[in-house]
Amino acid sequence: MAGRPRFLCGVVEGFYGRPWSMEQRKLLFQWLKRRELNCYMYAPKDELKHRLLWREPYTEHEAARMRSLIEAAQEQGVEFVFAISAGQDMVFSSAGDRLLLQQKLRQVAAMGCHSFALLFDDIDPCMCQADRDVFPSLAQAQASVANEAYQELGQPSIFLFCPTEYCSSLCSPSPSQSCYLLTLGQELLPGIGVIWTGPKVVSQELSATLLEEVEGVLQRRPVIWDNLYANDYDCRRVFLGPYTGRAPGLMSRLRGLLLNPNCELQANFIPIHTLGSWFQSELGSCARPDHAGMEVTAALRDSQGPQKGTYSPREGTYSPQEALELALLDWVAEINQQALEPGKALGHPSISLKGGTRLQPDSGGQEVVSDPPPHGCVPGAAEQGGREPCGMAPGQGWRKVTSEPGKGSGSRTSADGQQSPTGAWDQLTTGSRESCEPSALPSTAGSTPSTTAPVATETLHSPGPAMCCSNRASASQNLPLPTSGARTGGGSPSQAPCSAQPEASRADMSQTHPGPGAGASPGPAAPLPDGAGTGSGPTEPLTAKEARSNPTAPVTPDEARSNPTAPLTLDEVRMLVELFYLPYHHGSQAQHLLEHFRWLWANSLSVGVPAAADDASGGTRWRGRAQSFQLLCAQICRLHSRLVSSAGRALLYDLHRYLWDIRNVLLAASAFVLWLGGEGAWDPS
Repeated sequence: MAGRPRFLCGVVEGFYGRPWSMEQRKLLFQWLKRRELNCYMYAPKDELKHRLLWREPYTEHEAARMRSLIEAAQEQGVEFVFAISAGQDMVFSSAGDRLLLQQKLRQVAAMGCHSFALLFDDIDPCMCQADRDVFPSLAQAQASVANEAYQELGQPSIFLFCPTEYCSSLCSPSPSQSCYLLTLGQELLPGIGVIWTGPKVVSQELSATLLEEVEGVLQRRPVIWDNLYANDYDCRRVFLGPYTGRAPGLMSRLRGLLLNPNCELQANFIPIHTLGSWFQSELGSCARPDHAGMEVTAALRDSQGPQKGTYSPREGTYSPQEALELALLDWVAEINQQALEPGKALGHPSISLKGGTRLQPDSGGQEVVSDPPPHGCVPGAAEQGGREPCGMAPGQGWRKVTSEPGKGSGSRTSADGQQSPTGAWDQLTTGSRESCEPSALPSTAGSTPSTTAPVATETLHSPGPAMCCSNRASASQNLPLPTSGARTGGGSPSQAPCSAQPEASRADMSQTHPGPGAGASPGPAAPLPDGAGTGSGPTEPLTAKEARSNPTAPVTPDEARSNPTAPLTLDEVRMLVELFYLPYHHGSQAQHLLEHFRWLWANSLSVGVPAAADDASGGTRWRGRAQSFQLLCAQICRLHSRLVSSAGRALLYDLHRYLWDIRNVLLAASAFVLWLGGEGAWDPS
């Protein structure tokens, strides 16, 4: 290899699930270029000819699409790394399998690809009898195949290898004492880079000490495959927080760092944006004279080309919170710009009613008869363009509302074809539920209500018109109370149907922005003030023309209610991020919700103390915090309505089911808190 290879920093499409489309990947390349990231690895686990049918060459049509994808990456200055996963059924000692692997790689090389990767992760570590007769160990068999392919391709400057033991938790007994890794370090040719995920599959932190140990065993600096944002292991979760938990100065211990992102492309704007900030900060720290690894990494900055718009106001210091604030500003602009592009806006979604009727946004609550859909063809929530299935009868006073749980399911299925249950209520009430390795976030999303759920009938009282998902009218103060027909197995309430929604606060509650240390796990949050906070927006609402000419301009709560399609505000997007933060950290909004709900549940006995008693102040405090909890829930429900009305198709389709799920859980939690306060009839059956 001539010269020093440049540091690889970018994204690997390496998740299980539906691969991205050509259009999505081209948008990704634009994001990477904008953040001065330089690498994309093509490794979609469920793309047939990447893994299951790896032996089959690409057809002429498939080759043309792959060539177009490679050229699109190169046009944006992004290194395209083609990866192949052959380890599931490859016979390492078979000359036929080796030849087919090399032919596949040569075919892609003929399309203009110069960088490659062999992936032997997530496979059975036991060799077949034919391989055991030839190779003394799995490591030697894999190294033999990799070395041969590497040499057959002319020893490209970027050739990566993912081992079967790719993190500390998979090594026996430890990385430094793993015979498998020691053998790989000795057998693999020096020009082959080795992929590593850190202490775990999804690593909370990466430290220089651990990387020193891995470098010593592998006899080369590893390439980090970072699963911090990967959500393919749990279809209820999505991660929108800033890139964090990576010690400063890691670049001197690495050959590259590739982020395995959320399966939903639109959920990766902030992860990619903040990764770019981290990268620029690391490049800046490498150039500092006092940097300990300067002799190793000084040439890395030069190899990236000219740097423009470097991130940190304090050169060489990466702050996750500062990076998040910068990313939020850009994401608001991106979201509102996408909503204005022709063909990508959803317009005004209508409200589907039971019986085939539909409420139009400007119909004044009158029923508009629409043709029923074809029998057996019921689109999911995402496919309906945000039309939430909910029933509502207009009017005031006592009324009977029949609400039908939503139809369809937007959840992904696991590798074995089984759908993951939502379980969001359990997470909210009992804390985190372990899913894979990291602790589960509260009430993250994945599946909409089942098609076979029974219809729940309930009597509600409200002083004004009801507000459903579209938030077209002012909301009732009364929340829907769960009924005996709305229970699921195991005694956990099902997701509340969308029959009514808490009243949106007359002024937005003040946002509690995390401080500079928000990257760390937050401690107990201070209670919210009793009652609503004050809004922070301007007093003059935007006109439609002003909103269109300035997509990122803030709007007031009144403007948001009167004009549901007004651009999303910075505070609304920040709230969305804080609700779906990181695998091991809660955002401030989620933390507030959990702290309040647990406190209200634990102290609910104080509500029944008579007002004349000495300790009656406890009941007053409980009701004040209950009101604050209800207002925060209402604010999040309004966020759901705003996203449905204001976001473009791509963002809404990717994030709607997550926000839909957390919204329904909060409706149920709000109803439960009302019952604790003696304002409703909670049916424990």
